[in-house]
Amino acid sequence: MGVSQGGVAALRRRLDLLRRADLILSQVEDGRLLQRQFLALMMEAARVESGTLYLLDAERDELVFAVVEGPAGVAQALEGRRMPADWGIAGRCARQGRVIWVPSVEESRDWARDLAERSGYHPQNVLCLPLKAQERVIGVVQLFDRPPASPYSQTDIDFLSLLVNDLALKLENARLLSTSREMVERLRALLDVGVELGATLDRGHLLGLILEQVCRLLQTEAASIFELDEASGELVLCATTRPVPEELGTIRIPVGEGIAGWVAREGRTEVVPDVRQDSRFYPQVGEQTGFITRSILCTPLVIQEQVAGQEGIFRRRVIGVAQALNKRDGEPFTRADIEIFEGLARQAAIAMERVRLYRQVNDLFASALMALAEAMEAKDSYTRGHTRRVTDFSVAIAEELGLPPEEVHKVRTAAMLHDIGKIGMPDAILQKPGRVDEAEREVIRRHPQEGERILRPLQHLHEVLPGVAEHHERYDGTGYPRGLRGEEISLYGRIVAVADVFDALTSERCYRQAMPVEAALEEMRAQAGRAFDPHVLEAFFQAWEKGRIALSEPDSATPT
Repeated sequence: MGVSQGGVAALRRRLDLLRRADLILSQVEDGRLLQRQFLALMMEAARVESGTLYLLDAERDELVFAVVEGPAGVAQALEGRRMPADWGIAGRCARQGRVIWVPSVEESRDWARDLAERSGYHPQNVLCLPLKAQERVIGVVQLFDRPPASPYSQTDIDFLSLLVNDLALKLENARLLSTSREMVERLRALLDVGVELGATLDRGHLLGLILEQVCRLLQTEAASIFELDEASGELVLCATTRPVPEELGTIRIPVGEGIAGWVAREGRTEVVPDVRQDSRFYPQVGEQTGFITRSILCTPLVIQEQVAGQEGIFRRRVIGVAQALNKRDGEPFTRADIEIFEGLARQAAIAMERVRLYRQVNDLFASALMALAEAMEAKDSYTRGHTRRVTDFSVAIAEELGLPPEEVHKVRTAAMLHDIGKIGMPDAILQKPGRVDEAEREVIRRHPQEGERILRPLQHLHEVLPGVAEHHERYDGTGYPRGLRGEEISLYGRIVAVADVFDALTSERCYRQAMPVEAALEEMRAQAGRAFDPHVLEAFFQAWEKGRIALSEPDSATPT
């Protein structure tokens, strides 16, 4: 039995539609464009003028109007809107996962009449086809107003189902690819933060990097970190992606107040889609900063610390909270957002605790070094306070030069130890009234090398040894002990040299009065390029003009 001409034409039409569908699915990369073009093809295949493509948001259990085609104004009224996943005829199709044909929508008890009123479009009939990937519904296609004169045949429905299945497969593959790329990007962000965590102790830099990643990965307008001040029982803002006017000072939130305070007290993550509907919201911070908060994802910063006296027993301690504010485009925070945010918050907590412990150990170490230096100075009233002042001056110069915190710390250590080589020198020389003779001066001139010898066995001080050994070198090469010139002298040595000489000039000696400050500054300026590195000396003068170098009550400096 032959095939009629009408049957041949219908077959050719379907083959052409399949070919075009394949082209759309294989060549169109933009997801929104693909959805729009494919719905248009579906409508052409069904011989209708209106249609809707819904995508299922499984996390929120909602159907999203992804693409709407129809009379003027319909798309504008509905596209992007959401409705419960079990609502309307489309919801029934999604729940049952099967094709539904409704010849008269007005007679259907499932018809979402309020949406029809909102859009102004009242269709006569609708065919609903589920988008299914691996037996899981991921969306629905609705095709409206099939001409009554040509009702759908089973062959028509089977063909349309075939097209929908091809679209579902493409959309699911695109979703999986997007999810994989997003996971890779988020894992890379965690890795980048982890690498940086091991490379620096600059807390501000680390927290800033973490918050930058939060805003980028979660697509939020802002993010911030509050540190718990246990003494006051308040959360103190310590990092934010938004500038805070200096006149506001420190921003604080009492623990237990606001959403952040609640999270700090309860120790668990909280998502607030609309802060206006939450009685815990603390508007004072927004009133201070001018930032309008709409939604919040807040999580505690938690560390595990050992219980004192109980080896192997740890307790969970909240040290602050992190906030992500205002998801862009009004979208809600997702489970994936929460997971990556909690991961970044864990790294923030590790960074804060690591820096705190480092500072604690460093402060103890610095106190021990200063105690040693001051014990050495106590041998002679003319040396008291010299080390502390030289250290303060050196740090001010280093910061004015823009050195990173790690380098400033090394300069501080070198300055504290710069005269440690005098500890073994005879009291008769150090305490001698009046000027020392040449032989005694030679003994004193050995103290940079002696200090280097004393400190060399301490492995963790090796990087600062040049500052101890070279603080009496001169930029023109006429200094001691090695006669180094220019940048042969370490930067630490060049910095400490300026600080040491300024303190010596402005302090009283046993054989002369302290030089007036203006005269001392003129003498320092005259030695640019001779005794001092001009760049370092300029940083000294800049720090002086800013009040970062100030003279205390004049003590004295030992003869050098």
